[in-house]
Amino acid sequence: MCSYCGCRALEPIARLTDEHEQIQNLCGEVARRVEQGEHAAAVALAEQLRERLRVHDAIEERSVYPAMARLPEYADKVGTLFDEHDDVDSVLDAALSAASSDGASSVDWAPVLATFDVLVEHIQHEENGVFPAAAIALDAADWEHAQRVRAEVTRSDAVEALQRWQDCGGVWRVVARSAAGVTVALCRCDAGEEVDRITSHDPALPAFLAGRTSSED
Repeated sequence: MCSYCGCRALEPIARLTDEHEQIQNLCGEVARRVEQGEHAAAVALAEQLRERLRVHDAIEERSVYPAMARLPEYADKVGTLFDEHDDVDSVLDAALSAASSDGASSVDWAPVLATFDVLVEHIQHEENGVFPAAAIALDAADWEHAQRVRAEVTRSDAVEALQRWQDCGGVWRVVARSAAGVTVALCRCDAGEEVDRITSHDPALPAFLAGRTSSED
């Protein structure tokens, strides 16, 4: 984790970095379940990882990456980061498709575990290179755009995101209701650890919740 340059003082970078820790923790949990032969649990955690990456990657790809691609010295690097997102998605999609069609025990976990190594290296490149450079090179308008992108990504499909999270075994809990909307915590399926929060004022969200305070209600 980047800790020497102060880039985490910028909220968009701090949140992306926090998500990196959550992503790496999920990778570790999947690997442990595979090692223990708990394939169904590994699949459930891999589904949560895919959902976590879907949101995280969309935010990076619509904010930090295109802003950094304006710098000639980072254009190629950003292209590589885009490609690595696609590669990780492809491997996870193939594994989860196999689990869906032929059962959890049919998954070939070797490519998944190998792509976790790529993902960890990808995160290190961002935290030790791209993010510190972005903290220096990008301006207030870029960071405001990053905040808007996060709000759009997490708000525009709040109901869909909660349903997907629930379908893949995760738990959601309502933590606040205010003028800004409803805030819902996304928690892991095992220990209940909070992974992310969604705040939305979409009227479809209260209708979906239907008075519930948790997916376990």
